[in-house]
Amino acid sequence: MLPRFGTGDAPIEPLLGRTVVVFGYGNQGRAQALNLRDSCVDVRVALREGSRGAAAAHADGLACVGLHEGAALAEVAALLVPDDAMPELVQELRTGFRPGVVLLIAHGANAARGRVKAPAGGGLVCVAPAGPGVQVRERFLAGGGVTAFLALSDPADARLRSLGLAYGAAIGCARAGIYECTFAQETDVDLFGEQAVLCGGLGALLTTAFDTLVAVGYPAEMAYLECVHQVNLTARLIHEGGLEGMRDRISPAALLGDLTRGPRIAQALQPVFEEILQDIRSGAFEREQDEAASGGPAEMARLRAAARHAGLEATRRELGL
Repeated sequence: MLPRFGTGDAPIEPLLGRTVVVFGYGNQGRAQALNLRDSCVDVRVALREGSRGAAAAHADGLACVGLHEGAALAEVAALLVPDDAMPELVQELRTGFRPGVVLLIAHGANAARGRVKAPAGGGLVCVAPAGPGVQVRERFLAGGGVTAFLALSDPADARLRSLGLAYGAAIGCARAGIYECTFAQETDVDLFGEQAVLCGGLGALLTTAFDTLVAVGYPAEMAYLECVHQVNLTARLIHEGGLEGMRDRISPAALLGDLTRGPRIAQALQPVFEEILQDIRSGAFEREQDEAASGGPAEMARLRAAARHAGLEATRRELGL
């Protein structure tokens, strides 16, 4: 079992009195900076000159500084920029960071692959919320939080752990639970979850089910409402009570279908899931990612256009959803 830390195990005090500088003001950057501020942490936002995020940060009432000024100020430097931009940013600021700085990241990939390392006399901490930035902010404002994973460059360093836990508490994650793991575990599980279930797997399941019904003559509206629109309802049941809680609240026909057809789908998926995980662990997916990035925005636009399901989207619009 992974070590779990809750609010009582994660006092915020180790972070108070330290200057935290958030680099980047995107999805996670904005949410975490605002949560830190609301937790009475001394926080600044560091951005390049002319960055569009500067106006948003100022509008949110946060102090903005340049990248190099931020590096000189930061006792904790939260690097909440895209993963592919992070190694270059760290290299650019390497000589400007103050001695003993702790670098904090929200995803373990750069640490697991050795592209970002703990600075001499400092440390490297990953606090990875298990949810997008908007959810991190919304749940914090509602008095809750999202779970998070914690990984440390030196798991034997109690001071580094207490700082990581304090940061997790300040952005609200300790309210839901913080689980300690390794950089590699966080990276592999995060990528696999996105590809196999949350994004790739779910998208493929929805479109394939929709196509199966429409191909043999069932109305597209019925296919969409049954196989796509209702996913939110089932996900809510699972969120509230797990798989068994969901099974307690569905019809006998749905339950029988789950128990007898589910294993058939699982049997078909297992080898595909194993291949996806192997691609992540071997570095094949990372090389693919680098290739796509080298093609610039045009390559991602091409891939997205190829994946767009015109019939499903048209049906959604016709239904007014």
